[in-house]
Amino acid sequence: MKLVEDNPIQFQRAQQLRAAVSEKIKIAKQIVAAREKGGFAASLASKMKGNEEEEVVDDQVRALTMQMKSEEDHLIEVRRSVTLNTRSQALWISSSGMVLGLLIITLVFAAVPT
Repeated sequence: MKLVEDNPIQFQRAQQLRAAVSEKIKIAKQIVAAREKGGFAASLASKMKGNEEEEVVDDQVRALTMQMKSEEDHLIEVRRSVTLNTRSQALWISSSGMVLGLLIITLVFAAVPT
């Protein structure tokens, strides 16, 4: 959550993801508790009963992580594009400065009588 606090949409997704993962952990704890209390048969029955709910939570976790990854990939591409443009501009400016410097030096030497 700390990594995406500057992006409100990603922050909201992170909160939803945290809630979904908490729900997933709750379901897993219920299955473990059923195993401890009633043995393997009870845990299997609990797993089958909670299967639909668990699938919904799994789908939600997958969807949120894919959305977050897609958004971060997009932001990285935007930053990369800006960086490439800035680098290109810096190259042109520095090249122009060098050419201008050489031109000034040439003109100074041409203007000085020998």
